[in-house]
Amino acid sequence: MTPEKQIVSAPESTSTTEIEPLGYLASYDAVIDRDYAYAFWKETKTSDGSFTIRFKGACTGGGKLDPGHPSFRSNLAAAARNGEEHVVLGFSMKPSESDPRQVELRTFFDTKTLAPQHMEAHLVTRYADGSPTEPQVLRMDWPG
Repeated sequence: MTPEKQIVSAPESTSTTEIEPLGYLASYDAVIDRDYAYAFWKETKTSDGSFTIRFKGACTGGGKLDPGHPSFRSNLAAAARNGEEHVVLGFSMKPSESDPRQVELRTFFDTKTLAPQHMEAHLVTRYADGSPTEPQVLRMDWPG
């Protein structure tokens, strides 16, 4: 989609924050007659170069990944101990028997060094009969 057609988008850069759009993902949910849409961006403080990954949702919440926060690394370490190659952080919805919707932002990482590698946004909505739409997946390289 072009930026004019996006339902949500990244904010503009300011004198204190540089914004770098990373991607956009959207899917229509016929059951509630609304679009689920997500904009993803890297937000860098111009004062010290530290950054966060943010996403904003239409129809649901968004989230923030702060790679400099101790909890981010501890989440990766816990997942590695459990043999997992990614963690789901920020707002998420897991599919159930009665509701196939799925919203996940997965951060993939090296299980030995815990260095983030890339992110994947997964989105499944519903057709009018309640069945799941085809999964929409957006892969984004980890910004460095």
